[in-house]
Amino acid sequence: MPRPKYEHPIQQMDEYLYAIIRQRRARLENSASPPQPGDLLGKLVLTPGMTDDLIRDQLLTMLIAGHDTSTALLAWCLYLLGSHPDMLALVRMEIDLVLEDQDEPPSYEQLTRLTLLDMVIKETLRLYPPIHIGNRRAAEDLTICGYHVPQGTRLMHSIYLSHRDEEYWPSPQSFQPRRFARDQENERPPSPTSPSAAGRVIALELPSPKWNPGPSWLVCSRLSTCAFSTPVKLNPIWALRLSRAQAS
Repeated sequence: MPRPKYEHPIQQMDEYLYAIIRQRRARLENSASPPQPGDLLGKLVLTPGMTDDLIRDQLLTMLIAGHDTSTALLAWCLYLLGSHPDMLALVRMEIDLVLEDQDEPPSYEQLTRLTLLDMVIKETLRLYPPIHIGNRRAAEDLTICGYHVPQGTRLMHSIYLSHRDEEYWPSPQSFQPRRFARDQENERPPSPTSPSAAGRVIALELPSPKWNPGPSWLVCSRLSTCAFSTPVKLNPIWALRLSRAQAS
């Protein structure tokens, strides 16, 4: 879909991304010793077959999908913990027990032991998915609620509503992290939750240490410095206004 208003901002973003890619590629190529980068950009540059265009696409995904969704997850997670002081106390106790007084980021092994925090983050993603709507293409002809859907039709679905479906979630409106305990997870269908993705694509903000320890570490770091004033209350504001379209 053409969006002329975005052409200049996209050009500015591309200039920035291609510049840092060229700088890093030159730095690694001129390195006196075999380079061993410890960051995403360096590893992408050294990956065989990764052109500047492909690297640009990956960096843009990290900047957009990995930033906005993760901050939304962190905000809602802190809101829910601040609204449930008993659960907040248990999570802090678990973090103190596993991490003790260390200042450096937790190791992979330590993050896998933060089981209650993992359940809290998953329950946060269920109640407040950062991406609230998704789409799928019908692989075959379907009939949904009496409506015929031909094969190949793109369907929009509400992630937010599916996460609050009573068929899969007892008391779906309530905050119950322990519903994500391992024995409970095994009783549900494979993908009753899809905060941003499911199947072959895994969203950047998903919390499992198996593929992304970032959200768990973000919550740990904020809980160590935040003082909550309970009960926490939301103050909704209008961010989008609808107007009637003018006939052309």
